[in-house]
Amino acid sequence: MADDTTADNIVANYRQFYQLYINFLDSTLNSGDTAAITTMANLCPLTNGDVVFKARALYDVVNNVLQLFPSGCADTIRIDSMLERHSAPGSASLTAGSPKGDTVANYGQQYVLFPNPNSGNFTLQQGVADQQPVIAEMWDVTGRNIYKDYLHFDALTTNLQVVNAVPGFYLLQLTDSKGRMFKFKFVVR
Repeated sequence: MADDTTADNIVANYRQFYQLYINFLDSTLNSGDTAAITTMANLCPLTNGDVVFKARALYDVVNNVLQLFPSGCADTIRIDSMLERHSAPGSASLTAGSPKGDTVANYGQQYVLFPNPNSGNFTLQQGVADQQPVIAEMWDVTGRNIYKDYLHFDALTTNLQVVNAVPGFYLLQLTDSKGRMFKFKFVVR
């Protein structure tokens, strides 16, 4: 691509990522490759492409950790559809024209659900410590509400179990003390 420098950078990031991924699959990763994965995982996905999320996942696998990465975006980059996809903040949707002027850096809470897929037992991890209870609601694929309760996070994590879990898709919605909603899809197998 020669018409857009940003697009050229994103294409280059994808090429670099897939070479690193091939090295991982071939068990030929070296320290330089590991550093490149770390560098890519810390980039801003808004300006460097969704491949940043792939790099973050590869980083977790290579290092056998579950790392919460900072957004990697400058304070001037506003909340956009990427963040809304990952944390769906209910009716208080923040956009570039938001009168509040909230940015990615000061927006607040993030959650991670893992493993996914799972056997009905999974962990939720907070990105920002919040001592207030969080309302958790869960629905099965038919839309039937199968769970509703308050969750308390100890050391940023809590465990949940789907009682009588049947293989299939589930939706989990968390509502924090500020009324922000965070939605997750997960699979029980």
